[in-house]
Amino acid sequence: MRKWFARLAALGVALLVAGQGTTAALAQDPAAGKKIVRVGATQAMDSMNPFLAVRLVSTSIHRWMYGFLTVPDSKTLAPSPDLAESWSTSEDGLTWTFKIRAAKWSDGQPITAEDAAWTFNKMMTDEAAKTANGPAVENFESVTANGQDLVIKLKAPQASMLDNPVPIMPKHVWESVTDMANYDAEKYPTVSSGPYFAIEHKKDQYVKLQANPNYWRGKPKIDELQVIFYDNPQAAIAGLKNGDIDLLGRMNPPEFEAIQNDPNIVAWNEQGRRASYLQINHGATTSDDKPVGDGHPALKDQKVRQALHYAIDKQKLVDEVQNGLAKPADGSIVPPMYQDFFWEATGDEKVSYDPAKANQILDDAGYKKGADGVRTMPDGKRKLEFRFSIHTDTPHRGQAGRIPDGLLQGDRHHADHQEARLQQVHRGDRRHRPVRHRHQRLVGQPRPRRGPRHPPVQPAAQPDR
Repeated sequence: MRKWFARLAALGVALLVAGQGTTAALAQDPAAGKKIVRVGATQAMDSMNPFLAVRLVSTSIHRWMYGFLTVPDSKTLAPSPDLAESWSTSEDGLTWTFKIRAAKWSDGQPITAEDAAWTFNKMMTDEAAKTANGPAVENFESVTANGQDLVIKLKAPQASMLDNPVPIMPKHVWESVTDMANYDAEKYPTVSSGPYFAIEHKKDQYVKLQANPNYWRGKPKIDELQVIFYDNPQAAIAGLKNGDIDLLGRMNPPEFEAIQNDPNIVAWNEQGRRASYLQINHGATTSDDKPVGDGHPALKDQKVRQALHYAIDKQKLVDEVQNGLAKPADGSIVPPMYQDFFWEATGDEKVSYDPAKANQILDDAGYKKGADGVRTMPDGKRKLEFRFSIHTDTPHRGQAGRIPDGLLQGDRHHADHQEARLQQVHRGDRRHRPVRHRHQRLVGQPRPRRGPRHPPVQPAAQPDR
């Protein structure tokens, strides 16, 4: 009996590429003699065109199909070579030279610096081509190619030059595209430089990828990857149980626990790569000092942010929202799997849940309680009522946002002052999604309930994801 694999941590498909072997289950196709892995995803690709695709699943699949100048090392996160085998920069940081390795596209044509130069110049001159990663080239003054040398001149020094998210596209295939905004790139097989190239895509159903024999690291050991799209996690889990897919990741804690006793599924929980947190606007501005958003002015006060930190019970969030399948972030937001970057506070440096201390900080800072028990600004002109947004389509984040704690709670006697509305926002996977906004108040006497998380003060938890 074959066992299907489930994973609570991140999708894990990076293990399947680059001819590096795999720990995933292999679905054999005896007739064709192929090794095939079918991966479930609860999101469908929005476009096969990397210049237009913005969904997380789309960019993940494109990372299997196309190379980049550099990529983060899988263990240390340090920049490591990809299509650029080496690089150098001028003393003033304004000129970067990347040496493009001698490699081939999947159709056998050589990969050159001209491909990279065309990709960046296309984005710099075509508004539609900026859709997915436009900010990555905003600081570029010019991009030129000389043999295998790619030269990028900047308007100002840029710290992220070795973390450029733009996939390099084959000039000889893409230079004929005249209407980038409406080009769906549904031509197969694709011409790719990554470990796989696409051979078939059926909208909202699946995409099939075939191993690239010309991949510079070597042909992957898995012959074919199939990414199967599902409308929701429940449908994906049903597919896993039915044997329609071999691997499923990014599961929510309740769903993960629900499959623990299924004899046909191997479920495992490993250290994750990411963190969940509540982010605040404490006076963010653009590069030309224009305010971003209309955040509450109290959030600019370090004392208020410290009070928020003491008012959040991170361990309760881990226990009750993540079902214990996470770790409180008592230090850096970087997860512990990255040991070179992870830091965990101890002793006097550690901020623990202490609502009494939070109240004392606010008292000392002049944020007095009004007659209704809600604190106000020191000048008494504005109450400490904060808005925050939660993604209601992400259950564990929604749960964390709905159960306030300590000073972050709405007064039950003033429910009429609370507001809930749906609004479209731009989130990390760069899709527009509905979120629910809530007002929260800093009140005088905390109740033993848990609250939302707050990264600029301290991230609440580092879930296995």
